[in-house]
Amino acid sequence: FLKIKKERDIVAEVGGNISNRPISEVFAGFEYKYLGNIGVRLMANGYFGKLYASAQTRIRFDFPFRIPFYIEPELTFNRWNFYKSSNLFFEDVKPAYLIQNDQHAYLNFAMPVSNKDKLEVGGGLATTSDDYYQATQFSQKDTADRTTFEMVTSHLLFERNTLNRKQYATQGTYFGFKARSVHGEEHS
Repeated sequence: FLKIKKERDIVAEVGGNISNRPISEVFAGFEYKYLGNIGVRLMANGYFGKLYASAQTRIRFDFPFRIPFYIEPELTFNRWNFYKSSNLFFEDVKPAYLIQNDQHAYLNFAMPVSNKDKLEVGGGLATTSDDYYQATQFSQKDTADRTTFEMVTSHLLFERNTLNRKQYATQGTYFGFKARSVHGEEHS
């Protein structure tokens, strides 16, 4: 006999921090879960601020076959804007000294090896770009230097988890081994 309590289908989260330094940001997240013949979990979130902005979406499909497995595509955009001139939330007098952007699209496939073990393989494409000035004196009319790194990556992950809780565990062990391959090309 199982005592089961169904989770909510839709979960929304909001948060953030307000600071007198230029690190203020707002967070918004959304998650939708559907349990049918195939389990589906759709998640999207975003961080919005002057220093850091991000948007991420992922969807996970759980297939309850004889050997269960899941497939999870993910798409993420990040932007860091390091600037010197302003501590205000919405105003930027001088252009940023360094702007970093990265985008990646991954696809993960995972399955259990035993009751406590999981094997995951995945891969994807990623791009990072840096716009920067090599002098301390510059204006909005100056052209920034740009370095771009485009890559293809793949990974293999093995996890064994016998912990009794997700957080503050008092018993059990966790072992994880991850190997990652990255092949890319940089342009300046």
